[in-house]
Amino acid sequence: MAIATCIIMGSPSNIEKIKNNITPKLNNLFSITKSRSDMLEFLPSEANKLNAAKKIWFQKKVIIYLILFFGNDENDITLLKKAGIGVAMGNSSDIVKKNSDMVIGSNNNDSISNLLNLLI
Repeated sequence: MAIATCIIMGSPSNIEKIKNNITPKLNNLFSITKSRSDMLEFLPSEANKLNAAKKIWFQKKVIIYLILFFGNDENDITLLKKAGIGVAMGNSSDIVKKNSDMVIGSNNNDSISNLLNLLI
């Protein structure tokens, strides 16, 4: 039986140290990403949100540049970069914000709803 995922939890500073140390050694074997500041995930290299979304987009015949994707953590970066418009939440880390097309308010309020209302 194969391992589907492995999660390491700890203080944000320890998680960052572990990620920086282990990623060069294992990045070709696993998808290694922080899904929260205190959580590091190891997944099979092909298991990520982008690949899952691509399957849905293909099945539904959706054109990728018409997709608006919202994300707030490092495990969202692949989708933020590939979607038509990648929207980072205001409480995202700097790396997530850098990899998005725009940044809106925190996901702790109505930021997504407010943006969607502006677009409609």
